[in-house]
Amino acid sequence: DDPDSFPMFKGGYPLTEAAARRKGDWDASDVVQLGCAPKGMPALMITPFPIELTRRGDDIAIRFEEDDAERLIVMGGPAPGGPTLLGRSRGRFEGSSLVVETDRISAEHFDGEGTPLGTEARLVERFTPNADGTRLDYAIEIHDPETFTETFTLERYFVWRPELEVGPYDCSVSG
Repeated sequence: DDPDSFPMFKGGYPLTEAAARRKGDWDASDVVQLGCAPKGMPALMITPFPIELTRRGDDIAIRFEEDDAERLIVMGGPAPGGPTLLGRSRGRFEGSSLVVETDRISAEHFDGEGTPLGTEARLVERFTPNADGTRLDYAIEIHDPETFTETFTLERYFVWRPELEVGPYDCSVSG
């Protein structure tokens, strides 16, 4: 019920002239969110569906109900491979915060409003639990000089709901 927990993309970004032109050419009727096409980073992070962070050996997996997506956060080393919709992520702990750096993102858009995403975009995320573990604060710093004139940070938080589980995603599009 708290509006600060969900809306993260609020517009008004510091766009380069080229990005503003590309956004102006965006066709709102061809929006990924209207269909069942998977979302890329960072748009997937606004999901209203359950997510789960789990250990996978030395690494951390983030499972999303939306799109049945999964991100692998490689801990203690480089994240191998080429570009993907969710990019390649490597992480480390700074105190109680999980800090994740993601690059090699092949998503075309930054958000659901046609803001483009540059090929050299880099994201720095911070996942920080509150003192009693009932809330996970999330901040994402966006570095994308092709799209934005300056680096900026977006924030939201996730609430721990132990009664919810990440289930299979059922995307139904009505005709």
